Amino acid sequence: MKKDIYWGYASQILQYGSALFVLPILLRKLNSNELGIWYVFMTISNLVNMLDMGFTPALTRSISYVMAGAQTLQEQGHPEYIQDSKIEFRLLSGIISTSNKIFSLIASIALPLLILIGTPYIQHITDTIDSGNDTTTSWLLFSAAIAINLYNKRYIPILHGRGLFSRFYKCTAISNITFILAASTLLTFNFKLIGISIGFLSSAIIGNLLLSKSTYDKEFKNKIQNLNVTKKESNNIFKSIWPNSWRLGLVVIGSFLILRANTLLSSNYLGLKTTASFGLTNQVFTVLQSIALVYFGIQQQYISRLRVSSQREALLSTIEDSISRTLIIFIAGTVLFISTGNLILYIIDSGTHFLPLPALILMGVMYILELNHSLAAGIILTGNKVPYVKPALISGILIFTISLAGLNFGGGIYWLITTQLLIQLLYNNWKWPHIIAKEFHTDYPTILINGLKRFSQIAYKIK
Repeated sequence: MKKDIYWGYASQILQYGSALFVLPILLRKLNSNELGIWYVFMTISNLVNMLDMGFTPALTRSISYVMAGAQTLQEQGHPEYIQDSKIEFRLLSGIISTSNKIFSLIASIALPLLILIGTPYIQHITDTIDSGNDTTTSWLLFSAAIAINLYNKRYIPILHGRGLFSRFYKCTAISNITFILAASTLLTFNFKLIGISIGFLSSAIIGNLLLSKSTYDKEFKNKIQNLNVTKKESNNIFKSIWPNSWRLGLVVIGSFLILRANTLLSSNYLGLKTTASFGLTNQVFTVLQSIALVYFGIQQQYISRLRVSSQREALLSTIEDSISRTLIIFIAGTVLFISTGNLILYIIDSGTHFLPLPALILMGVMYILELNHSLAAGIILTGNKVPYVKPALISGILIFTISLAGLNFGGGIYWLITTQLLIQLLYNNWKWPHIIAKEFHTDYPTILINGLKRFSQIAYKIK
């Protein structure tokens, strides 16, 4: 477990912080407009990733259930656990086959969409700046990388579901190092956006090669390769995961409208320079959030297995520890970022800065609350239930609509931030933590306090 966690932190720091590692040279080589374009690229990447439609977590849970001894899959709730049962490799092979088909299809849909719809949009937002053909070329390279990364998602459920986190994290760490080295080198030679896009594409290709080799080791391949899954079996597996997948897909759409669509609105209404600062600030909070979520991500599969085996006491203590430790890491990182972020950019003489201090504090509070209720939602999901589809969609649509209306009447960056904060406070920020507390017949502060107590005991022993 510790090995998985250490590799997880290293991988997440590299994956989500890769652009931060190249940030000093990025800020020297790109002007604010070019940096703003890059963040638009990344936002569109998040938009296209919604084609996943919740298949990754659904397939991961299914494999976790099978590895825990489940002999069948269910549309709702977790399957029945049979004591000392053997792994049903035929069912496992069927899930893997279904996963391969799904992500091959998603990648083949994404690339034409990125080229046919994304290219005109990128040309539209850059028509007032002198970017030549570099932006379009960069976008096409970036689009190819997105498609490859979508295809690579087929390996995630297998590695995570089998509990092979260190293998997965090693692969992603190496692929992200590839991005850092390639992008830094090309930026040094003034390749600008094209250099970053080539680095991104190189990372995707290396990731594909490594994940393929790590997923299908010889022993595992021998156990599943001769199990010819019929079309009927594959269809039945798809039917079992689809009900929650499409629901989770709608949640992802809502999450995009809540957290990411504002970057696109900013690029259209507030200009690329403001978008650069907004995107840079969002990126750091996202990195901090992703690093904090490593422990929870590993424990989430363990929580799924505890649900199947009905170990309620161990389940509750694992949930308490997962939530509290994740929040501690994120809050510590947020305080450090808010207090030193702009100072660091000033020292390196950056042309682009983070948002002003009041905006940073508002965003920090917003992200803490967002993370807290996302943890609760993730725990609910381990029970193979997705009750938060409508709230996520309604909140996302409200945030997008009110943000758009405010921008049309002269609202600025503070309008975007406060709109998101207030609408989430109305329901999502408190509802899902309350559901978790209700399930275990306790209250949410007690869950946090119990987790903090165990964390402080561990910290004291280390000291």
